[in-house]
Amino acid sequence: MQTQLLGMLYRFLEVSANAAPTILVGFLIAGIIKRLMGYELTRAWFGGSSLRSIPQAWLIGMLLPVCSLGALPVIRQLHKAGVPGGAILAFAISAPLFNPISLLYGLSVGDPLVILTFATLSLLIVTAVGVMVEKLMPFPAREAENVPPVSYGLRRMAAVGVTASREAWSGLMGYVLLGLLGSAVLSLFLPYGFLQDKAERSDVWAPLFMAVVSLPMYETPMTMIIKLGDMFQHGNSVGAAFSLMILGAGINAGVYLWLWLHYGKLRTFACVAVLFVI
Repeated sequence: MQTQLLGMLYRFLEVSANAAPTILVGFLIAGIIKRLMGYELTRAWFGGSSLRSIPQAWLIGMLLPVCSLGALPVIRQLHKAGVPGGAILAFAISAPLFNPISLLYGLSVGDPLVILTFATLSLLIVTAVGVMVEKLMPFPAREAENVPPVSYGLRRMAAVGVTASREAWSGLMGYVLLGLLGSAVLSLFLPYGFLQDKAERSDVWAPLFMAVVSLPMYETPMTMIIKLGDMFQHGNSVGAAFSLMILGAGINAGVYLWLWLHYGKLRTFACVAVLFVI
């Protein structure tokens, strides 16, 4: 048992070290949204209440170098800006999947057609989830909070750093720790090499099994793209690789809890259930 606990601790420290840069970027982007862009411009960038808000959120998410934990301070600011819930959900799922660096790396180590197909399918899935949940359980409308403007210059730049620091100590670190613990606890129950054996191409249940295992998992975009490349090279199930990417990198326990507290348990369950079924 001691060996398993040490392994869990090692996994927690490993994931934390990999996640630190993308989490930091997430807090900085939150500061930029609040102090440089402002909530009105943020709503406009995310399409407001129009039908293009969900695919637009997917596109913005794919361009930002954040992980599913780094997306937490960003979606919190989007929530305060009055961005529709469907667009926030689309951003929360899509932002951690790819970014320009991980996408280029994936194109270099894997089959470009497969990587581009994965990216396109992620758009279709994110749009479907956002639209279906909006239709089944419409997200409550929210007015943007009033934030006093900061004058241009060094004071405004400093305000970005101050806002990012405040976001880090405003309770979001609890969600971050919960997300990091997901992968660590999972390693306590799954023996080494177990996922490799359960992701064989000949196993028709491999995608479903990987989807179940990936629900509590957390991975950064770069780590995930490396794992996808390894799965392609080892001849594993491509369907299992896709399930691992969408649910392992796209969402985590910390995001589940944030959605639960801000949008209710039924709507959160609907979001996760629709994503899982698709």
